[in-house]
Amino acid sequence: MSQLLRLVDIVAQLRGEEGCPWDNAQDLQTMRPYLLEETYEVLEAMEAGAESQGEGITGELGDLLFVILLLAQITHDQGHGGLEDVARKISE
Repeated sequence: MSQLLRLVDIVAQLRGEEGCPWDNAQDLQTMRPYLLEETYEVLEAMEAGAESQGEGITGELGDLLFVILLLAQITHDQGHGGLEDVARKISE
């Protein structure tokens, strides 16, 4: 299983019946500050310069990806599509 598919599966488990209470309590509104925070942290890592980006940018991109995947799972759980629809729209 690719690492991306593994992460998608982890997010689905976190939002599942026996998943994480915090993840299950989130909705599109409660996730807004996390999306902004992680976006700013990616921007800060980008501004740090090529010599210091390494782990910093990779970690921050991972945090942002997690938030995006969680948002996609939330929309799926609400019956508004999800990651597959997001990927389809980008591909088209």
